[in-house]
This record gives sequence, C-alpha cells and structure tokens, in this order.
Amino acid sequence: MTPDNPNFVPQSELPSSTRFEQALQRLSGGPETLAQIRPSDIDINEIRQSLTEAGCSLDIGEAERLALQERQFRSLDSGRGVGVTAILGRERAEGMMELIPQLAEGRGKIGGKEGTEGRGLRQFVADTFKLAISEKPTDEEINNYCTRVNERVFKGYLKAKEYKGDENAQTAITQAFAGVEDKSDIGEFSSIPPATLDKLWAFIVCIFH
Repeated sequence: MTPDNPNFVPQSELPSSTRFEQALQRLSGGPETLAQIRPSDIDINEIRQSLTEAGCSLDIGEAERLALQERQFRSLDSGRGVGVTAILGRERAEGMMELIPQLAEGRGKIGGKEGTEGRGLRQFVADTFKLAISEKPTDEEINNYCTRVNERVFKGYLKAKEYKGDENAQTAITQAFAGVEDKSDIGEFSSIPPATLDKLWAFIVCIFH
C-alpha cells in the first residue's frame, strides 16, 4: 500500500476538499504557499465523517483511547500505536507504517537516529485520531492540536536540505509560521518533513476509494 498503488489518490486530485484537507495542502506546499493550520480549519464532524467513510472505527475501547493519550509511538503494538491500530485496522495500519518512511525519505529523524524517520508523521496521525474520537473536543484541545502540528511542520521546513541554504525560502518559512515556537534545536521533538501531510492523509482516508 504505497502511492504507487493504482487505488491511491493524491490529495491534490481529490474533489470537494474539506477545510482540514485544504489546510494540509497548504502545509504541504512550498515556502511561498505555506500557511499555519488554524482552529477554524478544524471541523470535527467533517474529519470524523472522512474517517468513517474510509472505514475507520472511531468507536474504540477505553484501553485504546488511553493509548492515544500516551507520548510514544514506536510500534503498532505499544504506546499510541495501539490506539491507531484500533482505528485504522491492522492491515491499513501496517500499510501506513510502510508508507511513512517512504514519504519521509530519510528526513524527520529524532536526534539523527536511524529508524526514527518520519516519527512526526506518526505523531500527527495519533494526534488527529485522539482529537477525532471526541465528538466535542474543547477549544483548548483544538488549539493544542493546531499548535503541535504547526510546530512539527515548521521544524521540518527549517531543517529541510532543499530550503536550508535558501535565504528567501527561510524568510518565507519564518514569516508563514510567525508566532509558532521554533523547536528546531530540540532533538527529541519530532518534525514533519515538507510535502508529506497531504499524501499521508490521502492514504488514510482515500486509499480504498
């Protein structure tokens, strides 16, 4: 299950994108089109409907809900991976775990450690699912979610090799994420590589469409 799969539909080709999907597209564009995800982009009913229509199960047990509250996501059988697997189902969860390193292309390592590529993408999925299992998340929960996504994407763009030596790109990136904390020097905070969020979300909600 990869973007080479004939059933894989790139996010940019999807009709009638939701506000959330449009926000992910902006976060996945180049420095010139970058824009932060805002609470106004989060329509929890739309997100829940997209996941439900894709065959995800949002009615999970208490143990799986608690798993999504944890900090670590290293495998599908521990920490947050338990909750993600319950929602996606084992087969698609395994497909996601195979896809993420391909999307990351060696980027997004934690502290430069091999095997941690794309950890921020895993955390994005877990954070989104954590939000989605609540029919009425609080304003604080939505704000915290947007903050975390913006911080991860911001770090990913600042560290990206294709933009690191480009002064104009760095200026555009910094301006796009004005007000967002720069966590590029925090080794244990996982980043989201550029041009990956829209593809990952397309896999989650559209792979079987």
